[in-house]
Amino acid sequence: MNDDGGGASEGVWDLTPVSEPSDPVEQDALTDEVIDRDLLGSEGAGLAPMGVASPVPEEYFERFADILPRSVLRVWRRFGFEGFGDGLFWITDPIVWAPVVQEWLDSVGDRLPITDTFHCLSRSAMGNLFLWGENTGHSIEIDPTYTRVVIDQLAIRSFNDPTVRERQGRTVFTSGADWSVEEPEGDDGKPLPAQALGRLGPVDAGQVYGFVLPPVMGGSISVDNLRIVDAFSYLTLQAQQGDITISDPVGASWGQVAPIIGADPDLAPTAQKGNS
Repeated sequence: MNDDGGGASEGVWDLTPVSEPSDPVEQDALTDEVIDRDLLGSEGAGLAPMGVASPVPEEYFERFADILPRSVLRVWRRFGFEGFGDGLFWITDPIVWAPVVQEWLDSVGDRLPITDTFHCLSRSAMGNLFLWGENTGHSIEIDPTYTRVVIDQLAIRSFNDPTVRERQGRTVFTSGADWSVEEPEGDDGKPLPAQALGRLGPVDAGQVYGFVLPPVMGGSISVDNLRIVDAFSYLTLQAQQGDITISDPVGASWGQVAPIIGADPDLAPTAQKGNS
């Protein structure tokens, strides 16, 4: 995940304090700077807008004013629901994508360490969904290739910090764009999205690159096993294909992570449903 103070590799795991402007105009300027560098710029993901955006309905800004940080609303104002990099990455309408999110999370709700309401703010051409929790921020991602839900315990722990909340609002786009370019790797060890784009062409706002035989059923992670499919039907079906794995890299490595961030190694991160 990207960090407002550096390149794509530093991420939210770098908890070094970064000053966040208090003035709304300066906040918007910082958001523009980060997006220009880490999403659009050649030093970041390097993904150009496609020019196919639909504007965000004005009522969304009122509806989500107390749910999303200003940084997200600024991105909405600037781009609308837009595609980038010939469809490799998309800013998504959270209302339109809500049924897909529900399909994935309802079946694992009793296994998640948090209870929250999640909204899909961006996604990849491979169907990765980058979510925002109303009480936990950018704490969960859905990865259909490996049929897993990935939890970010550090995002959960730091959400109440207003500065981190604004940074997470940018990260849901910048780290999502990075992931959309680089992941998943195919069986040949090379990023699969670029191979799919070259072989199959771009996807539109309602499409993804879907596996003919899903990996969970033994299919190869290769461009030969991909086709362009309806995103909503495919991702709903993927959620029903088999057991969804909960991936919690921070929780699993807490003994190593805690000293790095100055936390108590004996005080494990959120482990019980309902805690946030």
